[in-house]
Amino acid sequence: LSEVVLYALSAADLTMLAALVFIYGERKVAGWIQARVGPARCGPYGLLQSFPDAIKLLVKEHIVPAEADRILHFMGPVVFLIASALAFAVIPWDLGKTTAGIMDANIGLLYAAAVSSLAMAGIVIGGWGSNNKWSLLGAIRAAAQMVSYEVPMLLALLCIVMQAETLSMAGIVANQQG
Repeated sequence: LSEVVLYALSAADLTMLAALVFIYGERKVAGWIQARVGPARCGPYGLLQSFPDAIKLLVKEHIVPAEADRILHFMGPVVFLIASALAFAVIPWDLGKTTAGIMDANIGLLYAAAVSSLAMAGIVIGGWGSNNKWSLLGAIRAAAQMVSYEVPMLLALLCIVMQAETLSMAGIVANQQG
């Protein structure tokens, strides 16, 4: 069990490190396109700019509309993030000799599809919690769009399941390897 947890934590660390690199690259390219320097003040060549950006985002003032339901307004993004994070629990990480993940369920693909579809509940909760008709309308439109994209995505996943003859994500990866 400890080996699997170690692999999962290392995979999460690699994902966060990749996010830092991609954010830095995106800011440099945006600076080049807009004829400006881009991040250049924090560290050599602006390599440490992502850390002040993260701190800024964490300490920013959270503005709640006066008529909003404060609990629902807070819970919308929380539900969205939890649903999105739970979908990663069944994704196997290829670590050279072994494949590891947080959980190897025999219905992993079905679990990932079901949990990721719960993210739309967070969007609707946030729109409802703001107590604004336009926010609610936008949230319902976003949820409808997410539902309309899930049908073709599930049909595409069905092709993978029929080819691999399993719903296990590790089984699908093993089927691809040979």
